[in-house]
Amino acid sequence: MDYALTREDSRRADEFTIQTLGLPGMVLMENAGRITAEVVREILDERGGITVYVLAGKGNNGGDGFVIARYLLEWGVNVHTFQLATDEEYSGDAAKNLTILSQLTDSVYHTRDVDALDVLTTQLLAADVIVDALLGTGIQGAPRSPFDEFINWINNYNAPTVSVDIPSGVDANTGQLPGMAVAAEATVTMGYLKTGLLFSPGREFTGEITIADIGIPGSALDQVENVYSIPEQDDIHYRLPQRSADVYKHRVGKVFTLCGAPGFTGAATLVSEGALVAGAGLIMAGVPKSLNNILETKLTEVITVPLEESANQTFTAASLPALKEHFDWSDVLAIGPGMTRESEVQEFIGKVLTSYGKVAVVDADAATYFSGDNLQYLKECPADIILTPHWGEFGKISGYNTEDLNENRLEIAENFAQEHNVTLVLKGAPTIIAAQTGEVFINPTGNAGMATGGSGDVLTGIIAGLVAQKLKPTDAAVVGCYLHGLAGDFAREELTEMGLTAGALLDFLPDAMEYILNYYDYL
Repeated sequence: MDYALTREDSRRADEFTIQTLGLPGMVLMENAGRITAEVVREILDERGGITVYVLAGKGNNGGDGFVIARYLLEWGVNVHTFQLATDEEYSGDAAKNLTILSQLTDSVYHTRDVDALDVLTTQLLAADVIVDALLGTGIQGAPRSPFDEFINWINNYNAPTVSVDIPSGVDANTGQLPGMAVAAEATVTMGYLKTGLLFSPGREFTGEITIADIGIPGSALDQVENVYSIPEQDDIHYRLPQRSADVYKHRVGKVFTLCGAPGFTGAATLVSEGALVAGAGLIMAGVPKSLNNILETKLTEVITVPLEESANQTFTAASLPALKEHFDWSDVLAIGPGMTRESEVQEFIGKVLTSYGKVAVVDADAATYFSGDNLQYLKECPADIILTPHWGEFGKISGYNTEDLNENRLEIAENFAQEHNVTLVLKGAPTIIAAQTGEVFINPTGNAGMATGGSGDVLTGIIAGLVAQKLKPTDAAVVGCYLHGLAGDFAREELTEMGLTAGALLDFLPDAMEYILNYYDYL
């Protein structure tokens, strides 16, 4: 499992390592600089470059830059370092490393002016790589002058940029861009990922990310307030359902679905097939009776149950008595996609969710049932709820506006799941899974091609299928999101992002599962 920290918790981890454990800050800075220098050298070797410019701010980020420059010098690279503060403005470990570097080379220049930088660089060999050691994780708000000008200069210079810890200008907590930000080709982040590296728009500025082990021990995580988990392949491998040789369909799970309306039979199809391909033994789809013939044609491996319907051919409370035996039969309910938000349908959803007592995966039109005053009913549901809204739906449910969600999405998701006693799957780029226990996971798989109609319906089915195979709700959500995204990544390789469809996710889901099941064979 990888982990991501906020800027505040990254600082706490550093302080614990230095002040409590006694590992000197100079050692951490040395490790940070050396590992980043190795990344720079790899880029130079790949492209045949010989010259590097290091732009160093006055904090520890700048100190890392001085160490980077020193290592590159030792390896024979032509390095020019531009310190953007006077010698007196540097302190602590950064000042020590500036002194060391200045004794080794004459190619350290002080400048606080972009025009002066232009003059200097015209007298030097052009840079093959630029190191962004300007601002680091501590900045909040838009970069002030002259740093915004230096950022613009870097972005307009025709050379790849390696950023130290985080691209300068990207908010380390949220990934937001309050002003200018460096567009890096590679980012070397220290100790642990920063949450801002994982969320748009900041994630588009990071390039390839390297997590540098600079000496912060795992025990430092016990000293921080929030640890956000990022599942890796082995975490999913060990959570996948296991089957004995003598297993049969009833023992690998029964899913009952309530999805669809006129024009939205595709939603019912994708949910049911998602559960089926995820490994559930039996799927039973409850549908408005006039749509039954359509679903029987679409779903040849799913049992369909025609139910009483409204005048608009949608679900209605009149069909509730017929559902009890199907609820008793099932292990999990998947409800919501394609049902519509008509008042009669919403009444039906409310009555279903207050009567079903097992695990319910609640998505789309069923999730938004809990908007406004209805949110109070969420805690009253007897089922163990897995709520799977996208950001727009969650805003309606929670009452938070876009700005709130962009600034505090992880904290909001964590608090919502605990307060309302649900497993929250907050679909987006990336998807966040928040458990009732306070655990929060950030899903690392998936791509922009999955922004297509029906993608979320497939995810609902996958999660329901995993629950049916006896995975706990949080594990089903974590594994389901990972596999869903991995199927999308495999599909993109063959279809491109533009050509990726929800149906393709179903086609590539077995490839994703096979890859995870045989994970150790690929090492």
